[in-house]
Amino acid sequence: MTTNSYFIAVDAGGSKCHAVLFEQLSLKPVAQCTTGPANLASDYKLALKNIQQAIKSLLSEHNLAELELKNIPVYAGIAGVNYPKVASKLSQWQHPYADFYFTTDLHLACYAAHQQAQGNVIIVGTGSCAIAINQGKTTVLGGYGHKLGDQASAAWFGLQALQHTLLVLDNVESGSLLANKVCQFSELDSAIELSQYWHNASPSQIGQLARCVFESADEGDASALEIIEQAINYLSRLATQLNYQQNSPICLMGGLSDIIQAYLPPALKQQIISAKYTQPVFGGLILFQTPELALNYA
Repeated sequence: MTTNSYFIAVDAGGSKCHAVLFEQLSLKPVAQCTTGPANLASDYKLALKNIQQAIKSLLSEHNLAELELKNIPVYAGIAGVNYPKVASKLSQWQHPYADFYFTTDLHLACYAAHQQAQGNVIIVGTGSCAIAINQGKTTVLGGYGHKLGDQASAAWFGLQALQHTLLVLDNVESGSLLANKVCQFSELDSAIELSQYWHNASPSQIGQLARCVFESADEGDASALEIIEQAINYLSRLATQLNYQQNSPICLMGGLSDIIQAYLPPALKQQIISAKYTQPVFGGLILFQTPELALNYA
């Protein structure tokens, strides 16, 4: 089988880059690889490096020579290309592939979930955002990063846990199981050391603390339950806004989707349907079949 009988789909996000090699005729995945963070807006050089490394690793795993890269098209959903300057810069990249079409990682997730070029999706992973695609019109909500938004994301949960713990250590708030778990996870028990340790942490690193919130909530911790309540309220309002764009079912995706779904109110649970593919990289199937959906399609 020649190399032009394959194509590569890439899901490049803030936590990792996931690449899959597909056969063009069967549309079946034959190899996959995961590398590090790939948000072009956060670190352009690192993101591009991890995207390229994931693609190269696919070829070695499937015993395809790297020299054949020029014969294989790539269809990618990439975090950060929602910013016009980033998308423009990437469009000018002299890539080594047969073709290189890209869209946002959020669009890719929506295509994967519904296996068509429209639908509603809310993502709660390292970051959070929502998208409604209806007859070519796209509405994106959130996705501003944990410093400015990303409510209900792992990074947001971790940040809320840290802020609460620092207040507890300063005796401004009452002690809690959540604060204890954060200190145990960090192996620190002073406010100054804790703040210094986490000050320059990445969203994915801070997101590791999300589990402290849910573990504490399971044990009835009031502070953790209050944080979760804030997140659920935000997700409910996101769903309302999506419904204004198109009144259709919503796919909840991302690393926190299963655990958060258990806390959703009944009315919102009724709107949630299972994604056809929970891994956004499978949105590359739609992008392959409809390349005009790409931001850089010409």
